[in-house]
Amino acid sequence: MLAAGDSLVEKIDALNVNEKCGTAQKCEEDKEQLYKYITTTEELKSAVHEIQNALSTENIIALDLEGLNLSRSGTITLLAIASRSQVYLFDVLKLGPSTFDKGLKEIFEDDAINKLLFDCREDSDALWHLYDVNLKGVLDIQLLEIITQATAKVPSEWKKRNFRDHEIVRLESLISCMYHYHKDNDILRIKQIIERKMKLQKNLWKERPLSDTLLKYAASDVKCLFPLYDTLKPDEEEMNRLRIASEIYCNSKRSMVMRRFNQYERNPYLPIDIIPDKGQTSFTKGNTKCTGCQRLFPSDEFSKNQLRKGDQLCRVCKMVKSHTDRQCPYLEPRLGPVPIIPEIEKKPEGDSNPEASKLPIAMSEPPQFDSAQSRTYDDDDNDFLYNDYDDDYDDRWNNDSDDDHDRYGNFRYTYDCGLHEMEGGDGSSEWQYYY
Repeated sequence: MLAAGDSLVEKIDALNVNEKCGTAQKCEEDKEQLYKYITTTEELKSAVHEIQNALSTENIIALDLEGLNLSRSGTITLLAIASRSQVYLFDVLKLGPSTFDKGLKEIFEDDAINKLLFDCREDSDALWHLYDVNLKGVLDIQLLEIITQATAKVPSEWKKRNFRDHEIVRLESLISCMYHYHKDNDILRIKQIIERKMKLQKNLWKERPLSDTLLKYAASDVKCLFPLYDTLKPDEEEMNRLRIASEIYCNSKRSMVMRRFNQYERNPYLPIDIIPDKGQTSFTKGNTKCTGCQRLFPSDEFSKNQLRKGDQLCRVCKMVKSHTDRQCPYLEPRLGPVPIIPEIEKKPEGDSNPEASKLPIAMSEPPQFDSAQSRTYDDDDNDFLYNDYDDDYDDRWNNDSDDDHDRYGNFRYTYDCGLHEMEGGDGSSEWQYYY
């Protein structure tokens, strides 16, 4: 158990994953201080009992899932649960459906137990459709950040809804919130190191055995939700709106009969009608479906021309389409970019992958090319525009990714010969290889 005031990341940083622990017993004791890795039914029962005891003291836990294409169409490989004093990592690949049969399902579905998550949409979708777990009692930190920190978007009552584009809010990533609110460079470094590897190894969380580095990453990812919650802790009125918004957020994707996994489902903006206005607890009931996100809105969310043509898009989906059509730039992250910790630019020791040195690095300024390697870029759109290289496209590096962890808000690229990443402001990226 971690003592009061101990920093999980300080303990993580103090351990060298390639360093011998001295004795097997000492190594296991060190690991247990950071997390408990659950792989057997006996360990599962014991961990659930400890979580239930912790909930009797403080009725709150933090959750995070890791997996491959995390959603109803993907796989949950690791479940991280944290109390304020301990992190539990459940290996869902090894435990299978029994992960939720020993008491976790009841905890997850208990609306009276507060559960901290960061962007619960895909987690909720995966839990419901893969394991029949109806996640409830969520307090979403991504929404909390908007409620307590974002500049109020005051509705213009004299304008129809479809003219209120100023109300659109860009979502902040977990790594951005941790950097700007908690100022913890250790966690930032851990996340950036692992995310470098995840760029090229999409099955990283499916490989077994999991490395200590990956387990430490998962532990820090869920543990960091507590200091964020404490920093952004809402008052009573904000908490009421957070509960309402989190319930809508949690159900937004899992309630879809069929998912399309397109840009309208995955983009960096807060969907319309998620967080109630201050003093409100509900939204005007909708009767017209957006053809993008498939949600119902009042008819004045759309223009008459859209309704007449039958291709109506809500304000967020309309903005997403304009990005796709290159008609306007993405909204800039409110909190600004996240810097790269110097260590991240060094090639990891023992890295045998020849492409590892070409992993994309986030920077605040565009690269300087000489005339022989001239390329054009659009800094406003945070996206590369290659002019004369279409014939050199190589499908091996087509890798569209909407992972929230990558949305630093930085201009990301590699500019040496070989592997290049073109990334839009929505976090999606297209990797291309040039010879």
